[in-house]
Amino acid sequence: MDPTLWNDPDTFNPSRFINAEGKVCKPDYFLPFGVGRRMCLGEVLARMELFLFFSSLLHCFDLSVPEGEKLPTRRGIAGVTLSPSTFRVTLRERPLIRGSRTRDDSMSTEVSSCVTAF
Repeated sequence: MDPTLWNDPDTFNPSRFINAEGKVCKPDYFLPFGVGRRMCLGEVLARMELFLFFSSLLHCFDLSVPEGEKLPTRRGIAGVTLSPSTFRVTLRERPLIRGSRTRDDSMSTEVSSCVTAF
């Protein structure tokens, strides 16, 4: 994010996008999907898919930084798009809560405690 438009752009601060009434707002200069005729037609689908993916991931796993590793920086790798730097994360399967839907057994045995590079 541009430091001339955002206070402390390297800090995660979702309140930037929440107004005084507690509703989500989009600043005029934040256009991740473009505007006008060249606007991305898949914005709504992309937002729904991202929500489903990450909510499922957080529902099924605890995420943590592996021992001896540092938290990744917020600085990305510039190119055609901004990509995150490589980092490692540990996924530990959360125990099933009684009465919740069951998970696929093959998934739970394969991914029960792994370190994955992103």
